[in-house]
This record gives sequence, C-alpha cells and structure tokens, in this order.
Amino acid sequence: MNSDQRLGWCLTVVHHKRPKPMRIALISLGLLFVSGCYTSQVAPNTHERINEQISRVEDGKSPGTSDQEIARLALLFSDRPDYVALTLNSEEILVRPRLRTSITPKYPLSAYLRNAKAQVNVAIIISENGAVEEARVLESADTLFSNAAIEAVKQWTFEPGSRGGIPAKFLYVVPIRFDGRQ
Repeated sequence: MNSDQRLGWCLTVVHHKRPKPMRIALISLGLLFVSGCYTSQVAPNTHERINEQISRVEDGKSPGTSDQEIARLALLFSDRPDYVALTLNSEEILVRPRLRTSITPKYPLSAYLRNAKAQVNVAIIISENGAVEEARVLESADTLFSNAAIEAVKQWTFEPGSRGGIPAKFLYVVPIRFDGRQ
C-alpha cells in the first residue's frame, strides 16, 4: 500500500465511520507520518553553518582535522585508504567545496513523538563534480537518527573543490542536528 492509498484509506475511515478519540489520534499520527510534517525541526540553517565552518578552516580561524579525528576517520574508512589520505594537510592551494543544495533529513517518527534530540556527525566524501560520493556515520548520539542523516546527506550537492587548480575529492565531517519539537 503506497502513501496515497494509505491517505485515501485514512480519509475513508474518517468519512464513513464515527471516529472515536483513539481512532482520531491514530489517524492523525498516520497523516502526520504520510505528509512528512514532522521533518521541520532539523537544524534549519544547515547551509550557512556548513559553509561558515568551511570558511573558518580556510581562514585559519578554526583548527583543521585533529590527529584524534584522523584516527577515527581512518578506522571508519579502513576499507578505503584513499579516502583517509584526503584528511592529510598539504601545501597545495586548496579551493574547498561549498554546499550548494541540501536536503533536510526526515525526523524519525518515534523519536519525534518522544521529543528526542540528537546530533549525528557524518563523514562525507565530495567527488570532483560536487556530488556526495560516500557518507558514513562517524558519531551519533542516537542510532535512530543515523539512517535519516545519511539518506539526506547523500542527496546534497557542492560547488566542486580543487587542489592546485585540479578538481579533487574532499572529506568533510558535517554535524546534523535534530532539535526536537519546538
């Protein structure tokens, strides 16, 4: 049964039967789930935060990747050492990718209902053309949010970056905040 059929069924139930309070609550939850209304409380300023973070690293106002974080990334991408090499600082002139478009992650319904909050740090590989080539959870306060964060981040696009004037891949760690109902 697809979402249109579920919605039609819910509307039919409401129209043909005299709703009881519990039935109304369940139908409301179903409509909330189908419509995706519960997605709105993911940190709304993702674009600005990510690009500001990139600018701070470029300007030297924020430290680059720490040795501890490099070790965690090496473990996360142990099957892809070419990705880990992207974290190493080089003397080449870098033009870092900039976030062009982002998709807001869907808030997991069960977490939304209990007003759970979390941050998921996602390690992403940005390809030479600006697409997210790979995304993996580096750290998550609650595993319920991990899949939603990965699914959304894989749809992001970036202005491509370059090393020494040549298009290149970049590895970033991006924080995705789920702020609960507000």
